[in-house]
Amino acid sequence: MNHFSKLTIVLIAFLAIFTSCTKNEDTKNEGLYSNGYFITNEGPFTSGTGTVTFFDEDSNKVHQDIFETVNGRPLGNIVQSMAVSGENAYVIVNNAAKIEVVEMSTFKSVATITGFELPRYLLPITPSKAYVSDWKGVVSIVDLSANSVKSELPAGTGPETMLKSGKYVYVLNVGGMTLDSTVTVIDFSTDKVVKTIKVFDRPTGAVADASGKIWVMCSGKGFNGWPMPGDTKGHLVRIDPSSLEIDLDFEFPEVAMHPEKLVTNQSASKLFFLYNNGIYTYGTSFAGQSPQRLVEHYNLYALAFDPAKNLVITSDPVDFQQNGWILRYNADNGQKLDSIPAGIIPGNILIK
Repeated sequence: MNHFSKLTIVLIAFLAIFTSCTKNEDTKNEGLYSNGYFITNEGPFTSGTGTVTFFDEDSNKVHQDIFETVNGRPLGNIVQSMAVSGENAYVIVNNAAKIEVVEMSTFKSVATITGFELPRYLLPITPSKAYVSDWKGVVSIVDLSANSVKSELPAGTGPETMLKSGKYVYVLNVGGMTLDSTVTVIDFSTDKVVKTIKVFDRPTGAVADASGKIWVMCSGKGFNGWPMPGDTKGHLVRIDPSSLEIDLDFEFPEVAMHPEKLVTNQSASKLFFLYNNGIYTYGTSFAGQSPQRLVEHYNLYALAFDPAKNLVITSDPVDFQQNGWILRYNADNGQKLDSIPAGIIPGNILIK
């Protein structure tokens, strides 16, 4: 064997060892929660604690109640939602009036943010700033570096979902325990409210389409399965971000059926929402069409979209007392992929 061959063998062995170490180090840095879905489970309404479920797509394994498993204490009542900014995740615990800050890769607790009344959703604005909607009628400005509430902005009644698009944040005022029908528009560069847009009763979802237009799902007054006098129809409206005016309004035909939630596919050309015991679709290139049923399933609750796999993801809370399920469907044909066990009342889904 000549010297060149020996040198080649040594180099190959070195590269193999280096590559193996790099892979092991990468895997170590990624942590357990690197690829999959986080499901926030509200938990029992009157007592007990909410939880977070993690579905690992690499191993196809489900990890229940990961916060208490890692930290040795419960999250509290009710786990409303979860958001990610940088290396940290933020779990919003509604009735406990707090946000638990955890290290994303390990889910170890690093801080607790207080100063809220009934926090609902957190929206990262910059690496050091986030907005938190609070049912006391404000949007809290949170310093993510200090993990503290810096100040508050006025909103409508029961602000919930928020959408950051263009130069604005659109805050949907659903009404809390009463009723609202407005969208608060905030210039996030100045932290100033620039307008309150009158839409329709109970706005419950918002997305931006490929052209930057803002679509808002207004569920209408009332609840599915509980018709009451004075209920109102649902509306799907489109807002022009340049004028902040409604430029399109689709009214749903039935006053007893209320559309809810709103997500879009990766190209932002198709909307998905919950309606009439199923999932419906609607094209953003509106040409007078009506919504089309994609999935038929009674008792759906959460809604999300997985752009990597082109899946519409929803949840079935069963009877709101026992553990629920996450259901995944092909976004093109509605074919069911699988069901994933979750906790009690799986209310929101975050895709990592």
